[in-house]
Amino acid sequence: MNTRRPRLFLMAPLLIIVLISCTPSVVAAASPENPEDLPLPEISNILDSIKVFSGFGSRVMGYEGFYEAAKYIAEYWKSLGFKVRMENFTATAPIVKSSKIRIELPNGTIFEGNAYPLWPNHINPCPYSSPPEGDRLVYVKEGLPEDFKGVKSRGAFVLMDFNNRWYWKNAILFGAKGVIFLEPEETVALQSLQKVLSVPVNFPRLYVVGKTASVLKSLFTTQSEVRVWIDSKMVWENREVPNIIAVVEGRDPKLKDEVAVIGAYYDSWSIVPQLSPGATDSMGISFLLEFSRLLAKTPPKRTLWLVAFAGHYQGLMGQGNSLRITTAN
Repeated sequence: MNTRRPRLFLMAPLLIIVLISCTPSVVAAASPENPEDLPLPEISNILDSIKVFSGFGSRVMGYEGFYEAAKYIAEYWKSLGFKVRMENFTATAPIVKSSKIRIELPNGTIFEGNAYPLWPNHINPCPYSSPPEGDRLVYVKEGLPEDFKGVKSRGAFVLMDFNNRWYWKNAILFGAKGVIFLEPEETVALQSLQKVLSVPVNFPRLYVVGKTASVLKSLFTTQSEVRVWIDSKMVWENREVPNIIAVVEGRDPKLKDEVAVIGAYYDSWSIVPQLSPGATDSMGISFLLEFSRLLAKTPPKRTLWLVAFAGHYQGLMGQGNSLRITTAN
């Protein structure tokens, strides 16, 4: 058996159009004798896969949607007749255990909703539980310095608009205990990236959506402070996660021991780990599934390993783990 290290190729979403356009020529190289019978990629299949993956919920490594995606990929490749194996490894992920908020309404009743923790501040997941008397919550709009004028933010949680770039950090300077962000009607990825905090300061940051966000926003039209009770717990946990490998046997007896690897990651990332459907992140793996359908109909001369990688957003952990793959497997 040829024991040379397999060559590795990663599919980035931005290359999908290029790959689709060149797929016929790739397959043609595999079966030049019947070019008229070559299967072609179907854009509708790729779009359907994107819908499936983004419908699993959060695919952040270690979350339920992540494991559902792994199962879906393995079952799809098995349905094509490929040999499939799972390459498991241990990874550490920030797992949310609780994300609740209780809000005191003007009539004295309590509204209960979710307040989702943001990604940890460096290594600090900032768990927080309000004292029995609750916490003061004040509204500071975009978090600009002038928005804090006349607001008693010291020792309180501050409610602010999510689309405020990095101005939320002013809450720390003005002595706030933590931040609750309001879900925006629309946003861009840069707004999320500007919420990353690369120092382990103990400063809880939460995100509210839907009715919970509407209730909080409406309360500040008639009052300057709101009483809330927060129960937020995120912990680092070791989880066993898989790379998924499908083997496409080469059809040429002289070349089948030569192996190439084509891969795409299937996890997602969001500044709010619980809310990470990852439609964009699913583009690469969705094309890989469609490409595998073509390979099942027209096997290449050399053997291919199709790999769905985990841990892309945890330092390319899955790709790093793949370095131990050898053709002896």
